[in-house]
Amino acid sequence: MAGGALKYRHLSRSSSHRQALLRNLVTSLFTHESIKTTWPKAKEAQRLAEKLITLGKKNTSATRQRAQQIFY
Repeated sequence: MAGGALKYRHLSRSSSHRQALLRNLVTSLFTHESIKTTWPKAKEAQRLAEKLITLGKKNTSATRQRAQQIFY
């Protein structure tokens, strides 16, 4: 299916580099409360940050463990 919807932005990086980049962006966002970056990186970091906020609202042992896996 040509031109189908993407599940995520690739950001011209390998998957491990992209994951490390997003983890660093989200960690910096939670630490400093604001970051300066490009629009596509910000939108991908926003998706990950919102998932972490949802995990934080549940406040169970399993969700804390899952959030710890994402933060450095």
